[in-house]
Amino acid sequence: MGKFGRVIRLLERRLNKPLQFTACLLHMNELPLRPLFLELDGTTTGPTTYSGFIGKLLDDCKKCSIVSLEKIECILPDISEIKYLSSDQHYLYDIISTVISGECPPDLANRSLEKMSHATYVLTNEPIYKLKQLATFVVKHNAFFAHSENLLVFMLSDEQKHVRELAARRILKAKDTPKSGQLRVVEVPKINLNASSYIDLIEWQQQYSQPPILYDISNETLHSLVESGGNDEVLLLRLSYYTQAVVRAVKTVTEASLQLCDKKIKISFD
Repeated sequence: MGKFGRVIRLLERRLNKPLQFTACLLHMNELPLRPLFLELDGTTTGPTTYSGFIGKLLDDCKKCSIVSLEKIECILPDISEIKYLSSDQHYLYDIISTVISGECPPDLANRSLEKMSHATYVLTNEPIYKLKQLATFVVKHNAFFAHSENLLVFMLSDEQKHVRELAARRILKAKDTPKSGQLRVVEVPKINLNASSYIDLIEWQQQYSQPPILYDISNETLHSLVESGGNDEVLLLRLSYYTQAVVRAVKTVTEASLQLCDKKIKISFD
């Protein structure tokens, strides 16, 4: 598929305008686990069935009884609106609460779980270097979150004043850069995994473009932010893209794509 065949790229060509290329960081948690599981336990026989020894044990783990555990003291962020969490997030929150308190509530022990998917399988007894190698490979090849257009949006809403000022300066510089008249192509950036801050994940000396979602921000607003040393606030459009509605939309797009694309061709792209 490549950088010219992605859905968002095709939409840009159809609309003849750049779009903000956002990426869900929650799905990044699953990506390194998929190749690791395949390496250790072989291929799967379906979305929730396994061919290897480890995977087949997952069905029996749900039948195990609750045992006593030693609590691990830590600070869990206060989430006032737990009802807005997804089922998986709510379950994880309850599990962590149990580890902190050392007591498992009966409703949690008796809770019926969904079928375990290989994408969410976590290995705890394997050498950490294998997970690190695979995680590094996957992150480097899926680092759209570190694209300059996304980082500039993050920086503009950062809590630190100097970071907001730096973002405004860089956006002004991008706006002053002569345009080629063609749609820019979004590529996976080369990231620095040794960076101590997200603003240093990429090399800023290379040319970068203005985030499309900030096209409505005027130069006057950006200059004011620079002159105030980052004290001014910029009102941004805040959208939550990891919602059940988005997940359903992804499923719908996938089903529609299968109607237009040959299945063998699609598999060759994966």
